[in-house]
Amino acid sequence: MRNNTEITNLSIIDHKIKIYTEAYYMHRLLEERSRAERSNAPLSQIVIEIKPSLGNGNGNGKLVSKVGTVLHHSTRKTDIKGWYQQDKIAILMPETPKEGALKLAEKISMELKKNLNGKPHDTVNHKLVICTYGANIADTQVTLLQSDMSEATAQPPSCARLTQHKCIDDPELALAAILCNPPHSFSIHLKKCLKRAIDIMGSLAGMIMLLPFFIIISAVIKLTSPGPVLFKQERNGYRGKKFLFLKFRSMRHNADDDIHRTYVNGLLKDCNGEKPWAKLTHDPRITPFGSFLRKTSLDELPQLWNVLKGDMSLVGPRPPIPYEVEQYQLWHWKRTLDVKPGITGLWQVEGRSCSTFTTMVRMDLKYINNWSLWLDMKILCKTVYVVFSTRGAS
Repeated sequence: MRNNTEITNLSIIDHKIKIYTEAYYMHRLLEERSRAERSNAPLSQIVIEIKPSLGNGNGNGKLVSKVGTVLHHSTRKTDIKGWYQQDKIAILMPETPKEGALKLAEKISMELKKNLNGKPHDTVNHKLVICTYGANIADTQVTLLQSDMSEATAQPPSCARLTQHKCIDDPELALAAILCNPPHSFSIHLKKCLKRAIDIMGSLAGMIMLLPFFIIISAVIKLTSPGPVLFKQERNGYRGKKFLFLKFRSMRHNADDDIHRTYVNGLLKDCNGEKPWAKLTHDPRITPFGSFLRKTSLDELPQLWNVLKGDMSLVGPRPPIPYEVEQYQLWHWKRTLDVKPGITGLWQVEGRSCSTFTTMVRMDLKYINNWSLWLDMKILCKTVYVVFSTRGAS
């Protein structure tokens, strides 16, 4: 549900140049991004940077006025124009593929050259970054167009670089505003600190109270199957950072992952179909005691250590396997961008093994978009029921 109070408090129009303020533009960007995800329609954005800086309308008044005039004459009424990253102007184009965005950007660039490069603006330079948020990597591209360029240079974005890159000058970061949420407010930062404190206290308390289970399960694993007690696997965590994920070993030692890799790839290719996102049944790699551990979810207990270390949270989306992430569409990446992965989550208590991959991702995004400490508490309480009922665990 839309937060009407937040929208009411937004200053919508910068009356000096007749474009949206940065706060309202970001609100519209997130709104259009959600719409694009639901419809699988392309969403393009042009970011215009002028040197000397426009300074969010507080710089050279004549320069700002000229840029505003060019934009209003060059763009369509359906294009959403607003201040962006303090000193830039952005244009958001719903349902516009990269070819249409590039065509509009070239038109704007030509008009800016005509209007800004004559006296007294002969020292003015401009740069346009065009980014399209498509259904997948092939439909997504970042294009750089500068005033001294005869041709635009384009490159497909790397999700791994995008999520971890810190270089402000990299044009890929212009796409980050479409992929990621804007910078967190102080209240959100405070809530995340409280969430981390709860994770530390909860994981410590859990490991102490469940110590007898740790000892018994470890002993049974050693007695019933040769190999280590713990299963360690590389997973993708917060913003794509990889970490060592822990579980009690439920499979034969050194079992090949080809069978699971093939199974997961098949589910991902059918993510718009009816196949449920469920664990592989009749897996020959699973030991008899491992089957019991999986059904009761006791194999997940060592992840309390992952939570204590800070790689995971008690509540959040499940951390994906790298070969799973390789098959992701662009919008799937969002479930790994803004929150840490969790031991349990909204999907585990509402859809667990009874929904498609797409439904699971949408549940994760619903959690991310509506996250609160109260929601975490409700999910943790529901997890207790799900574990004891073993619903969807097999």
